[in-house]
Amino acid sequence: MSAKAEKGEATQGAKAKIIFVTNQKGGSGKSVSVMNLAAGLHKFGARVMVVDIDPQNTIVSWFNNGEDIPFPYSNLAAATDKAPREIEKLMSSYDFIIIDGRPQVDTKVTQMLMISDLVVIPLRPNTMDFGATKVLVDQIHLVREEDNPDLKFAYLLNQVADERRMLFTLCHDEITEKGYPLFKTHIRMRECYPQAYAVGATAYAPHRAFRPAAIEVSALTEEVVEMLGVGDRFGPSKKTKTKGE
Repeated sequence: MSAKAEKGEATQGAKAKIIFVTNQKGGSGKSVSVMNLAAGLHKFGARVMVVDIDPQNTIVSWFNNGEDIPFPYSNLAAATDKAPREIEKLMSSYDFIIIDGRPQVDTKVTQMLMISDLVVIPLRPNTMDFGATKVLVDQIHLVREEDNPDLKFAYLLNQVADERRMLFTLCHDEITEKGYPLFKTHIRMRECYPQAYAVGATAYAPHRAFRPAAIEVSALTEEVVEMLGVGDRFGPSKKTKTKGE
């Protein structure tokens, strides 16, 4: 676990909700989604732990790029079959554990599906990338049938340039026609997201240019807590202040 990890007790009587952010398609925005959703949950008053199981270790690099991230991380990329047990040890100390997945559907990803409450699938808005998620969605359905019947999932349209573009419309319509859950919030293509990685920050950095990103991340976070049935415990009314707000 990172030296930046902090001790604490989760909300009394409740174990952490596990959110698994994954897509086997590279460049989908997994790590950006993980870090900003974690930041949103922290802003909503939750104790949050980020777990990196991706050998690329983007999350680890993100934390190493700065000192202003207000929640800890754990690097379990090399933990092989031990990762679920290590995550289980964290569950009584946090309200949410957010896992950055691997760009593939393998045994380790299946293990994460088995212990998760919600799978977030970040997706660039085009039908080619959507088609590539079929293997993942099939695996989610299999895990639901055999091991984790309460597992939820939803697509997150990410890196959106313009909702009026044909590719966006085609992708959006194909998801909804299949009856797959889709977050109402879309994460737009903004320069501040890669900037946040470069300086070890999140969408809530106290700079005017980050404000639109913070608004959409908060909207996504509201959807997530409602989907998980904990909107009464975590939400804008619980929001913590950051310097510059």
